[in-house]
Amino acid sequence: MSFSDFVRDLLVLEPEPVTIDPDAVFRAKLLAAMPAVFPQKAETKHEVIVYEPASLEEGCRLADEIRSGRTVIVNLEHTESNLARKIREFLTGAVYALGGSVHKVTEGVIIFIPSAENNKAHTA
Repeated sequence: MSFSDFVRDLLVLEPEPVTIDPDAVFRAKLLAAMPAVFPQKAETKHEVIVYEPASLEEGCRLADEIRSGRTVIVNLEHTESNLARKIREFLTGAVYALGGSVHKVTEGVIIFIPSAENNKAHTA
């Protein structure tokens, strides 16, 4: 390679193709939401379930998990839109009735957290 080729290659900046890993983006958003979602002390044992429901019946089982004091992270990204809406609304209503909270991580990923009192009763 001559000096002129070296300089030409140096001056012609071609951008390298950038690939974005959707799983990495999801993990980054989930980790960014964690401090706001789990403000409890570090010594508190907290059970978390990550699930991708395929039916409304599975949504009912997830509501039972929330009622028993477990945090549920639901991935609805690959679920049919009408079913995803029903599951999201059902679990949101269940968490509201239990005094918990709901946090949206992405359009299809939602964290359902039971009430602090309910969680303390099940982890003590």
